Formats: sequence, structure tokens, C-alpha cells
Amino acid sequence: MTAGAETEPPAPAAGAVLGGATAPPRDLRSVVQRSYERYHRRLEGGDHARHTRFMNFGYDPVPGRPDHNALHIGRLLPNAEAARLVGEIIGSVALDAQVVVDVGCGRGGALWLATTEQTPRLAFGFDLSPAGARAAETTLRDRVHATAGVADAESLPLGSSMIDVVLSVESSLHYPHLERFHAEVARVLRPGGTFCYGDLFHVAAGDAYTRSLEACGLAVELERDVTENVLAARRARAQRQRRALDRRGPGGVGDDNNNSAAAVGETVGDWVGDAARFVAEPGTPFFDAMDHGTWTYRLIRARRTAATATVAAADPRLRTAARLAQDLTGEFDADG
Repeated sequence: MTAGAETEPPAPAAGAVLGGATAPPRDLRSVVQRSYERYHRRLEGGDHARHTRFMNFGYDPVPGRPDHNALHIGRLLPNAEAARLVGEIIGSVALDAQVVVDVGCGRGGALWLATTEQTPRLAFGFDLSPAGARAAETTLRDRVHATAGVADAESLPLGSSMIDVVLSVESSLHYPHLERFHAEVARVLRPGGTFCYGDLFHVAAGDAYTRSLEACGLAVELERDVTENVLAARRARAQRQRRALDRRGPGGVGDDNNNSAAAVGETVGDWVGDAARFVAEPGTPFFDAMDHGTWTYRLIRARRTAATATVAAADPRLRTAARLAQDLTGEFDADG
């Protein structure tokens, strides 16, 4: 896979690359897509949906650990801890006049925050879930140069060497072929472009993540373990977030069509358990995996240095990690 010519291509018009960019789901990808479709639909319609811009575990300051966030995040901003995590991932990277893409954009919170204080030339958000992409479009509706659409992270509908900054916030742990995603990031970045990356990493996979990045021409410049900060945010906020989701779930105000729990094939207990897992409430699998040290939350900043992007050889450790992440999430059934 080549990274394209070294001359700088013109930036496309916002939205021009998004038309019809819907990747056909398959295997684990289809399971992930279907599961997140359910969550996005559950969030819609309630009063709190407009405040649910972010879908990450958040970051709280911990004494003795330095913070790198350069964005102003108001104390009263809904989900401020999730906004802080985005700020930590971006750090000191300048976005003004840059072309920025957020891969796995969820409901658009990262781009919304990034374009609040800075003015990228263009900003694109891509998500595998059509419902997520629609929510992101709503979040970004007042951002003239920002838009969102549906795409597969392993096959981005973007030309080579056209992006200055790629963001990825808590999305790639479910990708079935992580090496392909890393190679796509390297392909679309301009030479010298920056990858701002934050996610959960399976400890037993060791150096498989950084080896994959480096193999496709992305030089790791910064790596931080922020697991304790993420756990602090979950201890402080997860229960409240789960209760907010409970009010929207089956047996609460119903689904988008006012269906009962039985009509959508779920019980109140199913939804409460799903919601608790989704927000990583203490005692649920994702929280315990971080708390017990089998998974860590790491932030990585990498720069494209190679002229060409090559997909790294498949590493079974990364396949295992993707399946284990599926197990932790709970509702992602293996049969898809």
C-alpha cells in the first residue's frame, strides 16, 4: 500500500469524501456495528441525548501524574471527564488550519471539542455505525467545515497523504485487523502528519501495538499509561451515567418507537447490565480488567515518517486482544 505522491494534494470540500461511504459489515465488524447501533438508538429521544456527545471512559487528574490537556474544558460541561480524555489525547498538537479526521468518531464529541477552540481547515468524522454517524452530524451541525459519515476504519474513503491529524479515541480495540487500520492511518496522513491515539491495550499483547505502528511508517513519539486516570473517572461518574442510561432503556421511557422491553426482546435487567458494562461501572468486566492490570489505557502520539505505508504481518496477539475485548463488552456475541 503506497502513501501516494509527496506533493501536497488540494483538500476536498467538506462532505465530498463521505457520499455513499458505507462499508459492508462482516464477521466481528458486523457484530460491533449492530451493537453500537443499539446503543445509539437507546440514547436518542431523551433529554440527555443532546448532552451525550462523548462515548469514552473519561480522564480525571490524579495527584503526582502530569496532565497534558491544552484545551479549556468548563467545569460544568456535560461529561467533562470524557472531554478531558480527548484533550489529553490531542495534547499540544495544533489543529488550526489543519485537515483533521476522527476515525471511530461515535457521536462526534472529539471533533466538536477540537473545533470549539481551534479552527481546522476541514474536519471529518467516520463511524461504522450509521446511527453514530447521524448523531455526529447533529453534534457538528453548527461547524461549517466539519462533517461526519459512515466508513470502515480498515478501508477509509480518503485519498493518500491528504490528512494532517488523525484522531482515534477508544475505538480500535474492537477492530478485527488492527494492522490494517494502522496502515490506513499512515496512508492518509501527509508526511510529517500526526496520529493522536487513545485506547485500551491488552497487556499480554506486549509490543504488538507499537510494532504494528512502526511497521507501517508511524514513529511513536509519546506513549503514556493513563489507566489510573481513567479508573478515577469511572469511580466518580460511571454510576451516574448508568442511571441516566437506565432512564432511557427498556422499561423506562421505551425505545424510539415507544416499544416495551418485551417488544424489543430485552428485559429491564438485560438493559441495566448492558448499561453498567458500557460505562465500565466498578465491578464490571472492563473496569476490573483495568483495575487488575490485564488491560491498560494508553495514549500514543505517532508521526508519519516513511514515504510508503506497509501493512504489518498479522500478529495473533492482536487477534486475541480483539476477541477478548469482545468478551469484555458482553453483548458482542461471537456468531455475529
